[in-house]
Amino acid sequence: MDDNKMMENFQLKAKPQDNVSPRVNEEVDLEEKHKQLRGFAEKLRAEYYEAYRQMIAELRPSQLDGFAEVLMEHQKHVVQNPDELICEMREQLMQSLKNSLDRFWEEYDVTDRVAELEMLKEQCNKFKGSSWNGSLMKPLQRTLPLQMHFKEIRLRYLEKQLSFQNEQLKSLMAVNCRERSRVLNMEQQRKSMLVTLERYSQDIEKRKSIMKQITDDLIFNTD
Repeated sequence: MDDNKMMENFQLKAKPQDNVSPRVNEEVDLEEKHKQLRGFAEKLRAEYYEAYRQMIAELRPSQLDGFAEVLMEHQKHVVQNPDELICEMREQLMQSLKNSLDRFWEEYDVTDRVAELEMLKEQCNKFKGSSWNGSLMKPLQRTLPLQMHFKEIRLRYLEKQLSFQNEQLKSLMAVNCRERSRVLNMEQQRKSMLVTLERYSQDIEKRKSIMKQITDDLIFNTD
């Protein structure tokens, strides 16, 4: 019974994996491939290290003779222990080259770039050995580069036209803003003048009524 239950539990746990989409499996495969190729990129870095070591190993104490002569001639200094000096130079030069390579490798993410390049090369293997003879192509295929070049020229022309129109639109928008501000100012002045005119009209009517009253009084008194 225990074995049967364990088998059922295993089948239940394994069953959802059957529903995994092919796209997910493909992405997982690509990730695994990318990880493997990252290791290949690191091997390339190790090969650079080895090439540096071989280059530096060619340094010999005899190559310091020219420096020793210059030091003796100008500073009266004698180079002592050239073997130890050349060993120290090898170590410092190797460390300097290694640091430069590591800095370049990390700043430009060379490991991932090399892995991606290798993956693209593998994807393009299916085109290996294909015939690129232009005489066997159809007219449309032959003229495709010219068509693409023409479309690129047309696209650049339209981009320049669009940029020019955008500049004109900005200029017109600025003029529109100025004119709108001027119209708003005129409306405010008109409203202010209407209020003033209304006030003056009321004042004139009051004065007319006063003058009429005075005139009537004078006529009455004359009678």
